[in-house]
Amino acid sequence: MKLKYKIQKLLDQKNKAEKEIEKLQQDCNHKSKYIRFVYLNPHSQQTSTRWVCEDCQKILHIPSEFEIKKFINK
Repeated sequence: MKLKYKIQKLLDQKNKAEKEIEKLQQDCNHKSKYIRFVYLNPHSQQTSTRWVCEDCQKILHIPSEFEIKKFINK
């Protein structure tokens, strides 16, 4: 029972932190952004390029083909 309680407590803390991050990202103005490779889902190694807010680290949108070429040629 001790292990189950500890895991549940950690999961609750994780959920609380994720909700707080989500709230902060919603309130962010996303004034500064950059292109980077991000994981498409947490359980895979597959990555893709995305625009990401420099301040809150929220994934914003997919860059255009031109933007990707410019990013790769840096």
